[in-house]
Amino acid sequence: MKTLALAKEINIDKTLKSLLDELEDECLHVTSLIEALKIKELTEVQREEILGELSAALNHLKIHSQEVERAIDNTA
Repeated sequence: MKTLALAKEINIDKTLKSLLDELEDECLHVTSLIEALKIKELTEVQREEILGELSAALNHLKIHSQEVERAIDNTA
């Protein structure tokens, strides 16, 4: 994916590459949850479950983002 091309292009270390892959996966997960919320036929229970999962995914995204920032700072 794009992250792999980026890793080759700027020759990043394995740790940063791994963190970028995890960040990308979490971003895709958040995007899929947002798309799921757009389904008009959702029951209230389904909507609440998706919102709960989205809340958890956003927290993971925040953590992954902070880890990537730290790794970038350490490589600079």
